[in-house]
Formats: sequence, structure tokens, C-alpha cells
Amino acid sequence: MKPNRFLSAVLAGTLAVGLTACGSTAPASSGAESEPEVVISSAVDSEQAASTAAAAGSDPAVTLVFAESGTQDSTTGKVASYFKEKAEELSGGSVTIDLNFAGVLGSEAEVFSALGAEDGGVDLARLSTSLLSEHGCDKNALLTVPYTFASRAHWWNFITSDVGAQVLGEPQEIGLPFRGLFFVEDGFRDFFTVRSVTGLQDFKGLRLCVADSAITGGIVESLGAVVSDAPAEDLYTALQTGQADGGELSLNSYAVGGYNQVANTLILDGHTLSSSQVVMRSASWDALTENQQTALTQAGTLAEEYNAQISQQEEDRVLDSLRSQGCNIVEVPDKSDWAVACSNVVEQYTKDQPELYAQILDLA
Repeated sequence: MKPNRFLSAVLAGTLAVGLTACGSTAPASSGAESEPEVVISSAVDSEQAASTAAAAGSDPAVTLVFAESGTQDSTTGKVASYFKEKAEELSGGSVTIDLNFAGVLGSEAEVFSALGAEDGGVDLARLSTSLLSEHGCDKNALLTVPYTFASRAHWWNFITSDVGAQVLGEPQEIGLPFRGLFFVEDGFRDFFTVRSVTGLQDFKGLRLCVADSAITGGIVESLGAVVSDAPAEDLYTALQTGQADGGELSLNSYAVGGYNQVANTLILDGHTLSSSQVVMRSASWDALTENQQTALTQAGTLAEEYNAQISQQEEDRVLDSLRSQGCNIVEVPDKSDWAVACSNVVEQYTKDQPELYAQILDLA
């Protein structure tokens, strides 16, 4: 099997008991030799766009501050730039997006707090589904469960489904001070280490510096490693100084951050997909006209489509670049053992939502 085509039959067996009540089981990997092509039909045609722009163009001018943690040349940064372009275009110029890259408006936790403050200075932000899950978004937590998405195509099937819309609407549904506008994916997340690792058997005792997430911590421990005491924001330094033996990030984040300079072994295990929501502060949304709200909604849909178009090619480009730099890339063609090792994490974080989880799996 190619990387990212791995939802094993073993995992299906582990979930069978929890999903029996809803009559569904996790699908086994198809074993296809190549990643299925991601095809998304545009939900916004040119006539709709022209109509929206004409209607919103005469509305009061508004500037919206957007906090993006990625750099301008990262996949998420490019998606944010595309959203800005389309939002301004579709609003007929009545909406301006003040886009701030590379976390200059604060850490993800700080941006989360700013969205809830009366005058926090942030109107739009990209928040990871992992962070959202730590703040009561249980449906979003399912997106961070290991070995859920069999491929990138599976993810985009989810995004364009009614189930995806349900998960996107969760922040507003549970009363958080913002609403989901659209999803963003930055590829599958992989582990990387300072010393040479050839497979799962070498993970025992490794100290891995990862984000402060119960699910991510559970994955690390299930693989036989331990979570380093070093905070995730100090990952590079922790790898340099020996406080940590490795970490986990999306391929793009690993490359952009130059982590191959301090942890040159990259294990393509693809345990989870790096997913996030672009959210908008509820008070800022309510202050827009209906035409402007339509413009932002359509811009979000177009940004998702753009994300689907560029993600795989960006990853391929990054992987080629890392290889040319001498990165020790460890392929994991069969992830069955990894899935078995993490089965306790899957069971723990899906047992209260078996029907919804089964619906996500069935979209593969």
C-alpha cells in the first residue's frame, strides 16, 4: 500500500463492537497502488459570484483581521491568501481582509482567547481541530483520531458531505464565540526523530515533543514512546539540546520549520491528518450585511476547493526537496501494526459517538 492508504482491517475489527449498534464498521484499506485523485466540483459558479459581488459592493466598508499561524509560502498560508483574494472580490471591495501570517498575532491559544474577547483585535483565525477538541468540540475531536482517514480523497469526501457541514457547525452549536467558515488541511502528520529509526519497534522509550493534546499524547504512549516535558513551541530547541528525541508535524510544517536540520529521520506513518477550521468571531459576523456574509461563505467554499487542488502537489514538492537535502525518509507501506497499537486511543475517543464516526469512515 502507498502511504495514506492504510485504514486497516485490523482497525475495523477493533471498532466493530463499538459500531455494532449503528450497523457499520470501519472500511478496510483498498490496497490501491496510487492515491485516488481528489475531484471537487465547484459549488460557486461565475454567475453566482458576479451577483454576490454586485450586491455586496455598495455595502459599508469593513476590515477584518485574520490570524494565520502558517507562513505566507506554506500550504495553509496560500489557502488563507486565496480566501482573502476571493472574499474581497466577491464582496465587491466592501470587505478587506487584513491577513497576518506566521503567528504574529499570538499563539493559537492566545488567538482563541482573542476571538472571545470584546475587543481582542481578531475577527478571523485558523484553529486546529485538535485545539477545538480541547474546548468541547467532541465532533471535531473525531478528526484527530489516529488512522481515521484512509486517504486525502477520503478527507475531501468528508468535507463536501452533510457530515462535514455538521462538524464545521459545531463551535457555534456548543456556544463558542465564533462560527466555522471552512475547513483547511495541511496533509497527514508524521513523526520525525534525531536518531535513526527504521520502524515501530524503535519507538520504545523515545521522548517526543508534541502539542498539548490528550489524543496526540495517547498516540505517542500507545506507540511505546513518552511525551517530552518540553513545550511544543520549544520543539526546535528541545531537539537541539537533547530534551526531546523527536516530534510530529505535517510534512509541510516539518520542512518549512527546517526540522530536518536537527531531526533528519522522517517516518511517513501518517497517523492523523493536520486539519483545522477557519473561524469567524460571532460579533464580527453579525456586524456584516447579508450580502457580505454570503461573500465570505462563498469565498470559504472556493478556498476549500483551492486547498484540495494544491495539497498533494505541495507535499510532493516538499518531499522531493527533503530527499535532495539528504533527509532520511522512512516509508511505512503497511500501517497495520501502528493501527493496532493505537486501537485503545481510537476506542476511547469514538465510543461516545460511534454513529457519527462510522459515517466519517463510510465516506472513504
